[in-house]
Amino acid sequence: MGSNALNTAYNALLKVIKFLLAVFSAVLVVVVFTNVVSRYFLDFALAWAEETARFLFIWVTFLGAILVHDSNEHMGLEFVVQALPGKIRTVVLMIADIIIIAILAFIVKGGITITIDNLAWKSAALEIPYGLVYSIVPVSAFILTIQTVAKLFILGKELLESESNVSHNL
Repeated sequence: MGSNALNTAYNALLKVIKFLLAVFSAVLVVVVFTNVVSRYFLDFALAWAEETARFLFIWVTFLGAILVHDSNEHMGLEFVVQALPGKIRTVVLMIADIIIIAILAFIVKGGITITIDNLAWKSAALEIPYGLVYSIVPVSAFILTIQTVAKLFILGKELLESESNVSHNL
């Protein structure tokens, strides 16, 4: 499988995530609005609305993290990193990516554990397994790991190319 096929698959995955985010966000807004109107005008809350909103918010948050990581928009101390000279900046970014991969590995492992442990426990209003809700944790952490490994390889390639350019100039 070539690099083109991987890029195509990855871009298709991002499109699916963007679609899911749009749908989940729209449903979240409708559910919350409906519950507010129901409380205000009908003087009762919809039992399922709070649970649905909470579960959708969890999924939107984790799916959004994937898109934000893809476009390098997570919060960071960019001004500090940009102030570093080229090779040192690349090495610092590589070290940060290695730390991120290690943390994500723990999140994937813990996410799988909580997903499996909570498959039998059903939510009160919707009666869906909490394991289904929690399954976004290992899935998103796994995708974030793949993104970070790809970024690490790109940084490594940049570092090697800058090394070869320096040796060619001597």
